[in-house]
Amino acid sequence: MFDFDSTSLHDWKVKTLGVLFQSAASETTVAYQSHLDALRSYERGRDHDVLRELGSISAEHLLHLQSKREHLFWAKVYYVCTREFGSGWTDLLSLLPRSFISPGNGHYPLCLEESLTDSAIPPRIIQCRPDKPLFSPSSCQQVTWAQKNPLLSYDCYDDEKSRRYLMDHFGTHFTNAYQKVGYAAGQADLTALSVLYWEGGIFADVFSACRASISQLIDSKSRLILFSDKNRVDKFFIASAPRHPHIGRLLQRAIKLTEYGMYNVSHDKFTDHLAWTLSILDAVCENPHYLKDNGISFLSREIYDCAIEFNGQDEDISHHEQTRHFVTLPASALISTEERLKLFSTPGSNAVLGKVDAYILPAAIPLTIVGRDHHPDWSERQRHNTITPAAHVYEWNMVGLSGHCCLWKDESFIRLDSYLSHVAEIESRSGHWKPPSRDLVTRVVDEPVIPAFSAGYGCYGHYIVDDLPRLGLIRKILGAAEFDKLKIIMPVKTPAWAFDLLKIFFEIEKDRIILFDHERDFWILRRSIVSEYLHRNYVFNPFIKEFYQGYFQEESVPTRRICLSRKAWESGKTHQRVFRQQEWFENEAQKRGFEIISPERLSIPEQIRLMCQTKIQIGEHGSAQHASIYSKFGMTVGTINPLGDVQINLGRLSGNRNVIVYETEHFIDEKANTFFDCSKSDLLAFFDHLE
Repeated sequence: MFDFDSTSLHDWKVKTLGVLFQSAASETTVAYQSHLDALRSYERGRDHDVLRELGSISAEHLLHLQSKREHLFWAKVYYVCTREFGSGWTDLLSLLPRSFISPGNGHYPLCLEESLTDSAIPPRIIQCRPDKPLFSPSSCQQVTWAQKNPLLSYDCYDDEKSRRYLMDHFGTHFTNAYQKVGYAAGQADLTALSVLYWEGGIFADVFSACRASISQLIDSKSRLILFSDKNRVDKFFIASAPRHPHIGRLLQRAIKLTEYGMYNVSHDKFTDHLAWTLSILDAVCENPHYLKDNGISFLSREIYDCAIEFNGQDEDISHHEQTRHFVTLPASALISTEERLKLFSTPGSNAVLGKVDAYILPAAIPLTIVGRDHHPDWSERQRHNTITPAAHVYEWNMVGLSGHCCLWKDESFIRLDSYLSHVAEIESRSGHWKPPSRDLVTRVVDEPVIPAFSAGYGCYGHYIVDDLPRLGLIRKILGAAEFDKLKIIMPVKTPAWAFDLLKIFFEIEKDRIILFDHERDFWILRRSIVSEYLHRNYVFNPFIKEFYQGYFQEESVPTRRICLSRKAWESGKTHQRVFRQQEWFENEAQKRGFEIISPERLSIPEQIRLMCQTKIQIGEHGSAQHASIYSKFGMTVGTINPLGDVQINLGRLSGNRNVIVYETEHFIDEKANTFFDCSKSDLLAFFDHLE
């Protein structure tokens, strides 16, 4: 059926209504037989009256309570009667029984395992950019879809490549249609439909960025997977087996529409979401078993929004590649596909030693906000599922090391998908650290090593959430015996407590540590073992909790209520945060039964034991609160004026309840120190909400 042709559309309505009434209860068919006969007679003018009448009758039925079967029947009748070119009652979609992809059997956290599945859908990702230059091989490596899916091939199409593909596989009829479309988005869709129909694969919208492997979203039973909201099918994500009839249906309509005339045809009527939605509804009205018969499943927004972010991140890659002082290389690009698939291996080559997979985490315990909410986006994120990244452990050969653990392959910066890797990259671009040059090499490290720090190495909170878990993952992958053979690289200026942490969690003594002057040195590491970060945007992989729980000794239920006291303001220093009501706040906490604790006065084992015994901890935002990750029981965490959502995200991982109060005023002195106050009534209410 071609809805842009009035005769074709009318014939489809008559035929489809006949099928619908034939499948209805006999009394319904008899009651409306005269309407069907009138439609089949093609009496000029009368058929349109009959369609309007049936539309009104079906709308009336939909207003009254009925069985689900009756409701769906009349919904389809209403849809068919009111269907016009590029328009239709899309609410019908929400009434249809549909099969949704559910990775991990639907049990949270959902594991998005990075592995190839036995599927009719080829393991190939395609994107179409007819209005941009063809991405170079190095640009393709930067695309998030390629980075997060190293076991799948990636291909992109510019204008020339699109035209050549259409000519080679379909001929001049299709290339002429491509020319007639006349605008980039429509040409991209026509190319995508053609490639999907001929070869199959996974089409990803160019404005989408992938956050995890999509392998588990491609199940073995489906032959076409579409992203669907309640009453809308979108084309942001299409996974199809070759020669799928529904792809063929859309492709045929698109080609015919170019012949019919593209004048005044909007994109949504051509190949965008409305065309997709109507095509599915048309087919289901024709055949109630259409979705099942053709292996069509759907990806819900709940899953899509976790695994895929719609932000256009990949669109400026080629521009960045031309303007940057040095190029970046994602960690995944250092490993060839044949190495990953274990089809071919070269002695001494780079390798993936192991990994933990990405997970979709369920919605968290809602935040309790006292007073005005300065960051409603944090509260909103807690109400929804979120995704944690996979983390791979790599063995790399002949990489450079500079600055805050900037790693280099020749003159390319190796980017790990994390905030701190981005910080190190920006610092390098600003000239803070030695550039990658063999003329500036200060040492070649021959023995195998682990660079065990990052840009946050001097901050206690960063070290326990960023660096220690990465070491823990390396030890898990290698095994304790192999891990213990490796030397550890740390900065010369490493604080003493970091060495204490290494000894407590890994039994690493000083003789295993190689000190690196990050301000002056540029080293070549002949063999290095590197782990990716176990978070992105500080949404943490469950392995972090697994890692720390291996050290918990406390089994009794925690009962302590503690108030963490930040180190007092020091005159002469700059960029300090000062809570001007700290003394009053701590006195009030004591009145309410809280112990006042100065964490810096405790040893690391004492800090761990303290957190394992704590039921409620309160204090100013800072590293001390992040030690809540040591507790396996979960706790209530009350935070004064948080500057970021790291503690909130730790709470999602550990099952903590977070209570927050923000400042009501602040001022900054000439030394860039920030002094802030909270409303006293808000602080009193804050204490009340902790219980």
